Amino acid sequence: MSNEYIVDTTIPNRIEKFFATFLKHGKGTHAGKPFVLLPWQKEIITSLYGTYKKDGGRRYRNGLILIPRKNGKTTLCAGLCLYELLFGETNGEIYAVANSRDQARIIFGIASDMVATSKSLSKIVKVYKNALYNPKNRSTFRVLSRDANTALGLNASFVIFDELLAAPDDGLYNSMVTSMGARKEPLMLSISTAGFSKASFLYQLVEHGERINSGIINDDTFYAKLYGLKDDDDWTKEETWYKCNPSLGQTIGIEFFRTEFNRAKEFPRFENAFKTLYLNAWIDHEKSWIGDTQWMECGKDNDISQFKGETCYAGLDLSSTTDLTALSLCFYKEDKYYIFCYAFCPSDNIKMRSRKDKVPYELWEKQGHLISTPGNATDYEYIINLLTTLSKDYNIEGICIDRWNSSYLSTKLMDNGFNVIAFGQGFASMASPVRAMERLVLSKGIVHNNNPVLRWCMSNVILKMDAAGNAKADKAKSRERIDLVVASLMALEECSKHNYASGTGEVSWI
Repeated sequence: MSNEYIVDTTIPNRIEKFFATFLKHGKGTHAGKPFVLLPWQKEIITSLYGTYKKDGGRRYRNGLILIPRKNGKTTLCAGLCLYELLFGETNGEIYAVANSRDQARIIFGIASDMVATSKSLSKIVKVYKNALYNPKNRSTFRVLSRDANTALGLNASFVIFDELLAAPDDGLYNSMVTSMGARKEPLMLSISTAGFSKASFLYQLVEHGERINSGIINDDTFYAKLYGLKDDDDWTKEETWYKCNPSLGQTIGIEFFRTEFNRAKEFPRFENAFKTLYLNAWIDHEKSWIGDTQWMECGKDNDISQFKGETCYAGLDLSSTTDLTALSLCFYKEDKYYIFCYAFCPSDNIKMRSRKDKVPYELWEKQGHLISTPGNATDYEYIINLLTTLSKDYNIEGICIDRWNSSYLSTKLMDNGFNVIAFGQGFASMASPVRAMERLVLSKGIVHNNNPVLRWCMSNVILKMDAAGNAKADKAKSRERIDLVVASLMALEECSKHNYASGTGEVSWI
């Protein structure tokens, strides 16, 4: 360290004592226990609060903690917000900031719970729906999100920017930095996990921190603590897991990691997910979702006629100008889910699509796996007629259909007596069936009838992940058509809501 700075552990020791005396963990194996700082947390606090310039001013004004999930970074920051509320600047403005209000409220919620479980803090801190207030020093802790313009006029003294990975740009971040300009000892701390895009603003900040830590550039006001996988690390070794996760063995059990690692070996896309979410590696490409070997092990030459009189749920994925239109039926029987698919393509386009997609559309049509509809656009009346015919042999309880651009067909289906269920294509709707499909394939709890069009679609799927690790099949990123998979995911999700694994009382994959 430069001779220009001194280390004084008086305040870090005070913070450590504050955590252990007044704060308790709210979740996990440590729930209800005093918040005793782990070594890595002490190191960060000592750097941020114990490193000073010779004139007595705080060295660091801005910081970044990049650390994998489940290590307790959010809980640590909630405790720091409370410390600043009680012992920070007079008339302090403390903010938990995130791209979404729900994300920002996570830290606020943890801090509120910490106050509620402390008799001493409950006597001092006033808890409101959207704020914590300390009347003794007139400081307030609030939540802030998304629109950078909302930061105008603020006079922030302490800021936590949670999951910076989700920020689409640097607008809100820069607004919060400038809002601290009038404060004597401000501090802004960004926390996040790594992600799949090196084009993100967070990655730019990570690179800045790496250059500072390696001595390439000099920025004495910026602190970067970056945990994660390096190029020469072996991601399959447990010692690497411990290096990347300083709370492993403390707040995270090693068995959890072993389970996730084994899943990563089964599915190609989980290798990247494991590296990114649990080892904090930056991966700017994603692998295929479910491997062909695993998928075909779930295949069986079933005929749908075996399910006459049975209840099923349908998923319907409508075509754009180039996609297939897909219909999937999902049955549940004897603790397994059975998938049967129908693919539709305008007859005028079959030859062209065979050349363009480099797959045998014409052969699939002859084999009965691809249904041609008259003309050069999908004939929705043909689909309605097929569903009407199927409904005579099978009890189709509901048809899931994408909310977007489906009003005409939805109306026609309802006019024909079908129960139509609007189904979104975002993370909120698709994350659950994606997780379900993965677990059912692993457990052989799903059975398909070796449909080659569905097999091809499954081989094309690339998943898109959000900052929380939720995943959805992404048509824009996937190699070719994935329509039959999307239809199957919708049908599976709705079917699962009404069918449970025997004796568990829970949905079978939970």
